[in-house]
Amino acid sequence: MKTAISVDDALMEEADAAARDLGLSSSRLIADALREYLRKRRRTRITEQLNQA
Repeated sequence: MKTAISVDDALMEEADAAARDLGLSSSRLIADALREYLRKRRRTRITEQLNQA
């Protein structure tokens, strides 16, 4: 899916540089980063729910 988002210039420049270093497209780097963020968020939410029990 294509989508448009606004990203701070400096952040995008750093992301582009990291993508180049890793041999990835910027889209792939951002998708991987978002996937990892959501995975960590799910894990944190599960941990919080278990701690409330």
